[in-house]
Amino acid sequence: MVNLYNRYAVNFTALSQQHFRLLCRLMNPQQVISLTLTNEYDGLNEIDLFLSNVRHLQSFNRLQNLVLENINENQLNSLLKYVNLTFITSFSMSIRHPGRRIAQDTEKLLKSIVTQPGLRQLDLSLLNLNVLRTDNATVSMVRYLVVRHWNKINDLYQIFQSCPHLHTVVLQEDLGRLDFNGVRESKPRSAFHQIRSLTLAEFMEDIEILELVLAMVPSLNHLTIIGPYSNLNLDGHRWQHLLEINLPQLKKFQFFLRPIYVNKRTLDELETFNATFQTPFWIEQKQWFVIAEYRTKSLSNIHIYTVPLCTREFICDLESTQLPSLATTMRIEHNNVKRITVELGESIDVSAERQEIFNNYCFGKITDLTLVFQSSWSGSLLPLTLMAIDITNVVCMSLAYHCKKSVSEDALKLVCSWLEQAQNLRRLEIYGEFLEFVTSSQLE
Repeated sequence: MVNLYNRYAVNFTALSQQHFRLLCRLMNPQQVISLTLTNEYDGLNEIDLFLSNVRHLQSFNRLQNLVLENINENQLNSLLKYVNLTFITSFSMSIRHPGRRIAQDTEKLLKSIVTQPGLRQLDLSLLNLNVLRTDNATVSMVRYLVVRHWNKINDLYQIFQSCPHLHTVVLQEDLGRLDFNGVRESKPRSAFHQIRSLTLAEFMEDIEILELVLAMVPSLNHLTIIGPYSNLNLDGHRWQHLLEINLPQLKKFQFFLRPIYVNKRTLDELETFNATFQTPFWIEQKQWFVIAEYRTKSLSNIHIYTVPLCTREFICDLESTQLPSLATTMRIEHNNVKRITVELGESIDVSAERQEIFNNYCFGKITDLTLVFQSSWSGSLLPLTLMAIDITNVVCMSLAYHCKKSVSEDALKLVCSWLEQAQNLRRLEIYGEFLEFVTSSQLE
């Protein structure tokens, strides 16, 4: 609970039942301006506990921010019927079963929030997006929209039409299930110039569909794309042509194309591909710096991304090789990344080149860290990892050891050192031989 001049931001997440009930008794609902409630998937049904301990929901009459995560429809109705949202500016909701059809009463309640004149930020995890569609007499004032589940291109037209003040859109979910209803052959019905920033997360479609989406938002200043490399198999020249034609006002372009198995290429082919992102257009004109890397042994699993990283999760593949790029020599703070997995394999050598790469990496905002040891001596890479990650911010850590040989003494000492530095650690998961280590006196 945060006191903002006798106005409180209250977050009930991850509290024990005892502290939960105590907070319910102590807080004055009229002083609460921000409220966060979450039903944990494998733990406490927090929202039911809140409803049973707070009798006068109508007393929450100054709320500006409301976050409801993993809520079921009955709970949602119980809250929205009584809580006063006249002053709401930000609303975030993920429903427990987003694919199910919601009742008309629920849809009506959600629409009443969407059309609140003060609402500026909206984050919805709901497949039925009718709640975002308004009639001609009603206009949504939302500026920032996050949609976590959608599968129809027509939803975009209707949402953009209903939100004339919208300037930032984040579309999440596996878009490979999109229903285009023949729109591949049709031209966009209109362009929405008010939208200046678009993020396509988990984009599973091909370049043709991407062009269709971009045609709707020709005035973009900022574009982010996250998805598999194989679906958007474009070199730097083709990306340049696509962006110059469709988005002439684009100033910031970020992408993170994950490695999935692609046909093996020769080293010459990979170097030629990489060179298309090291041209004056990318480096001098736009200053969009790109890293391309591949699995060293197989010359496959191409992974390509701009820096700083634009994704919240990152797998650090120490068995990959980065192709020459200005970005590999720059010290960059990857502050968007909150969760990182580091796999310490058997065939990894601590070369000077690899040390230089780690010296230029900086993950200062990591809260969730997973270390996977594939050999007894892979702990020799831990000092490099430590240089790249600020361990003091880590809240959750997982340690896994998958090797027949015993854990090396050096690895144990380094892990112990890390745990001592992880002053904000709240959750620790241990697998394999590390179980014996964590129960030993060394950890104490």
